[in-house]
Amino acid sequence: MISIKRRNQRSRFSCWHPLLPAFEAKIIFAVRALIGIGSCAAFTLSPATSSAIQGQLLLSVGLIVSLQSTLGATIQTGVRLCLAGAIATAYCLPIVNFLDRNVYNAIATTTLLVLLIVYTDLPAHVRRFTIVPTCIILLQWYGKSHINTAFVLQIWASLSLGGAFAIVVSCIPILVPPTAYRELTMRMRFIARQTRRETTAIILLISQYHNIHSTNNYTYEINEKTNTNTTDDIEIPTNYFREDDLYHHSSSFEDLKNDHLLKGDIIDLHKLVNDELQQMQRAANEISYEPYFILLKFLNLMRQGLRRISCFTKCITKPSTLQTRLQIWVTGLLSLQRVISGMLTLDNHHSGLIGQRRLIDAVCSLLESTFNFLDATLSYTTSSTTPFNTAYTIACRSKVEQALAHFFETYKQVHENSHYSNISNTKLIQLNTFLLLILRLIHVVLTAAESSETPGARLDTDLDYQSVSLPSPSLKWKKSFEDLVTYIGLVPSYGKIIRAVKTSLSVFVSAVVVIFFRERLQAYGWVYWAPMTTALVSDSSEGSTLRLSFQRLMGVLLGSTYAYIIVLITHNLVMIGVFVSLFVALMAYVKTDPSKSYFASVCAQSASIITFLSNQHDLSASNKATLARTSLTFLGIFIHVIISNLIMPITARALIKKKISVMITGVSEALHAATDDFCSFVDTTNGLSPSTDQASSDLLNTLTETECIVDSFPALLDEALNEPNLWKRPFVEVKDRYNEINNSIRNIIRTIRFVRRCTTILKAESKLHLVQEDNMTEDIVADPQETYNTWTANDLRRLQKDLDIPLTIFKIPGNPHLKSNNLISDPPHRQFLNSLP
Repeated sequence: MISIKRRNQRSRFSCWHPLLPAFEAKIIFAVRALIGIGSCAAFTLSPATSSAIQGQLLLSVGLIVSLQSTLGATIQTGVRLCLAGAIATAYCLPIVNFLDRNVYNAIATTTLLVLLIVYTDLPAHVRRFTIVPTCIILLQWYGKSHINTAFVLQIWASLSLGGAFAIVVSCIPILVPPTAYRELTMRMRFIARQTRRETTAIILLISQYHNIHSTNNYTYEINEKTNTNTTDDIEIPTNYFREDDLYHHSSSFEDLKNDHLLKGDIIDLHKLVNDELQQMQRAANEISYEPYFILLKFLNLMRQGLRRISCFTKCITKPSTLQTRLQIWVTGLLSLQRVISGMLTLDNHHSGLIGQRRLIDAVCSLLESTFNFLDATLSYTTSSTTPFNTAYTIACRSKVEQALAHFFETYKQVHENSHYSNISNTKLIQLNTFLLLILRLIHVVLTAAESSETPGARLDTDLDYQSVSLPSPSLKWKKSFEDLVTYIGLVPSYGKIIRAVKTSLSVFVSAVVVIFFRERLQAYGWVYWAPMTTALVSDSSEGSTLRLSFQRLMGVLLGSTYAYIIVLITHNLVMIGVFVSLFVALMAYVKTDPSKSYFASVCAQSASIITFLSNQHDLSASNKATLARTSLTFLGIFIHVIISNLIMPITARALIKKKISVMITGVSEALHAATDDFCSFVDTTNGLSPSTDQASSDLLNTLTETECIVDSFPALLDEALNEPNLWKRPFVEVKDRYNEINNSIRNIIRTIRFVRRCTTILKAESKLHLVQEDNMTEDIVADPQETYNTWTANDLRRLQKDLDIPLTIFKIPGNPHLKSNNLISDPPHRQFLNSLP
């Protein structure tokens, strides 16, 4: 009913486009594939154009591989295929023109390229489709005189034209073009709504927990320090403690209204948002390839050049900041989700809020005003066609400031309450940690809105911001060269060397076997299929190699068999084109499932290759091609699996142990750095030097790299399940243990980030008060009659550096004066920070 209602609410004049994995989006994607492969079939099977260019089989392959769910991803893949073809062409042209035509040179040069390209860290599409044209050219070059410069260039052109066809098909407005910008904005709005639901559910859970424990004669005497150690005042956990037993009081979650979510449902929603965040990041990386943003960059360069001319400065508008604003909001939404992850990892923080209804209401009001402000400011970036209401944004920001002031006033009253002293230190730490995460969430929203220069996001618009002309960045050749080396992946690595050597050896063996036994294997003119398969199924571990090998073999078998059957039955080029187009469209629908993407792509490629071969030769050629492609694919897989398992095998189990060691080392270094930073702040006599900006940057880089390994760890566990057990212990028995270790490391990383954030806040707060004290001393010396100093928002902004909570925390409500006999005041935020762990 909800979906029908929303559809009825959608304007009939608005352009609506679904996102994967919606059924409508899959159908639209299949229709685009049908149009594209139909065009390729008409070009390849038509007698007028069938001989227009060499290597026409790569035309359909390039189309199938390049066609993606968004225009940006399609252009990105098409550009990578063109780059791969350029690398293969640049490598093959000297060989074809200057080396002797013999089988030894052909095998040696092919093996050398595979060794070099597999060693790099170039994108998978670049590596794979550098190997494919090279195998097609060089493994036939020694025996065919027509393979020359023109042939090599036409192979590159065929591969590039396939990507160009895919780009043209993606631009066809079926409803609307599937741009990455549209997907990005839709996902950003969806994530903002779900983030609001997450925080609402968390507060609702706390509120209901408060309600059930505030009834039934519950008093603070139940929560007095009877469960604490008298020596250190730290709570000792006991079994069946009344206020920590959620399951015993499950009835407290009855009668929840407005889409209530329990803790398990909140975690499920959190996982859903995490998946959406990955898709949002992917779309954010794809928008730079779209024509609109390419044109935008070009126009910005023109504007910057014209604005340097004095006579054009006033009439030329400022450069567009759309892409920058999108990146800012992507980073902000990621930070919001990280804060919520920190909230979900807390334990028993709700017990500190029992009896604090006013504080809970203040938090609810603060979150409500913040998310209203988020909705108001996010629309400035994501809804370019909707008029932006600046007055409403200013009103929302004012409400956030009022809610912050009310929150700190409420916290001050709670802190002064006599019942507050009866709460154990453990619960105080848990309570203040939760409140600090709430403030961090507020800061993320405010920072994203202000950094994106959303109109009305700043209340202090009267501040004097002087525009400083930055010097034009000089081109640093050394830095550019280092970045290029890092991107290509030329940094020495033992694992990459082993993988490259094994893959090139497999290609060498398969090429020798197929070439010298081509008549018995009935390989005919397709000897390159076995070495090509050997290189394409190579992956980082044996489990991943087996998975790719199985999917490729099944895809080749199904696609080739289908093509053989339709050629055998129809004997008509038009019907052959129709049937192969329908099959490729069906595989495009299957391709929308990420777990079946590789299988569907190989299946569609095999069907198109076998079908189009029937036109280049006679119709009986499909029979030979089907048998040859299937048998040579199996042979290439068999040779690579044998060599990969005999020569220094790299199993997923070994990689798992290595990754865990790397994660533990990274976490240990980060924890040591965060601890030293905190100790140097609280005790200046311990001999530890304060952390520098470089040390802080290194800490964040270490945590980011470790988080990347943590995120990719589940996929590595799945690869280990694909490996044969043989005499080893079944991996399924220990998979959960490794997963628990991974989750523990993830929680440790969150804790380290939180410790660093608290240290940063305490440093900033201490610095502000020291500067405030110095200013007061100077004022007293200059004018003994003037015994107070007023802080403005401008002063606070200039003093703020690397701060992770709103400036309002450090600003006393109403800008009260600080008297000379009390240089350091004690506002509510000071009490809040004093109670931090």
